[in-house]
Amino acid sequence: MTYIFIRVAFFVIIFIVTVILIRKYKKNNKKLIILSFMFCTILGSFSHLIPFENCFIKFNSPEEVFDYIGSGEIIDIIYGKDSCMIVYSKGENTFSHTIILKPEKYKIASYFSIKRESVYLEKYGDIKIYNVSGCSDVYLVGYIIMKDNEEPTIEDINNIEFNVIKTNEFNNTITIMVYSYVENISDDYYILINGEKFYLK
Repeated sequence: MTYIFIRVAFFVIIFIVTVILIRKYKKNNKKLIILSFMFCTILGSFSHLIPFENCFIKFNSPEEVFDYIGSGEIIDIIYGKDSCMIVYSKGENTFSHTIILKPEKYKIASYFSIKRESVYLEKYGDIKIYNVSGCSDVYLVGYIIMKDNEEPTIEDINNIEFNVIKTNEFNNTITIMVYSYVENISDDYYILINGEKFYLK
C-alpha cells in the first residue's frame, strides 16, 4: 500500500505546486491548470511502469517488497535464479501473483522487465507465460476449469508437478490456479493436464 500512497501523494503535491505557480505568474489560467493535471496524470502512470524506488531502496527479502507494493496474505513464494514469484490471497477464493527481481538485493519489477505471453489450452482455459528479461527465469500461471469430480494432475515435460490452488466452485465445475517455475522454455516444452499434452511454444 505504501507504493500506491507515495504515488498519489507525489501526484497531489506536484499538481498543487504547479497550480500555485500558474496562479502566481499567469493569474487564473484554466488551460494551463488542465494541462498540468494531464501532465501529472501521465507522470503518475509512468511511475507505475518504471518504479523509481529501485534507485534508492534496497529490499532484503521478497516479503519486504510485497509489504511495500501489495496487500493481502502471502500463500507461497517460488524462487528462480534471479527472481521469485509471490502468490497471495486478496480475499476469499481470490488469488493473484507478483514477480520480484533479485539481481543482488530484491527490487520491484518494472512493466518492461517482464515479457508476457498467453497460450490457450482448449477446454481447460489458458496459461500465462512470464519471461523475466535479462535471465532465463520463466513463470507459468494459469486458471484451469475442470469438473468438480476430477482430481487435477498437472506436470511438465520434466515431470515437475505444478502447484495447485482451488479458487472457485460453480455448476459442477471448479476453477483452479496453477503455477510453476521453469528455467527457460524450449521449443518442445509441454505440460500434461490429466495426461493430455499441451505444447506452450
